[in-house]
Amino acid sequence: METIKINDILFHKISGYSNQYISRCCKFYNDETDSILPLVLNKQGYYCVQLYVSGIPYFKNVHRLLALTFILNPEDKPTVDHINKIKTDNRLKNLKWATRVEQQLNRNILSTNKSGQKGIQIHDKFILVTWQDNKVQKCKRFNINKLGYEEALRLATEHRKLKMLELYNMREVLD
Repeated sequence: METIKINDILFHKISGYSNQYISRCCKFYNDETDSILPLVLNKQGYYCVQLYVSGIPYFKNVHRLLALTFILNPEDKPTVDHINKIKTDNRLKNLKWATRVEQQLNRNILSTNKSGQKGIQIHDKFILVTWQDNKVQKCKRFNINKLGYEEALRLATEHRKLKMLELYNMREVLD
């Protein structure tokens, strides 16, 4: 891997981007313009950097470029996860390669979620179970008036676990 040193910072060439480099401390350098590139926060809350290929600008997620450059991916996992769930924390020790399922399991439970379980929401008359199947949000309702609260919650929890197992073949979800 080609490296250059600028102001005591070691920069590594970014694969696929000529004249553009990345450091372990999340700095980007363009050799052609002899400048440090600014980071911008995108609408999803991630830091991005503008890189060029054949003069055409592309905004790339910083966490992904860091992982591609510095973190081994022997299992060929497709996404990069922020371990502490803070999207702007791009320290290498906070990044890891993950599957989409591992990403979902590392998401925060919303403060409005009264069930305390991911994908299970309690409403006045029903308990809603949600999951994602091929990027499509799906759901199933369990009627509290018909089943009673405890039985509706038990069935909802069981249904969510079975969906996760069915969709992602995840044995650890059932533990």
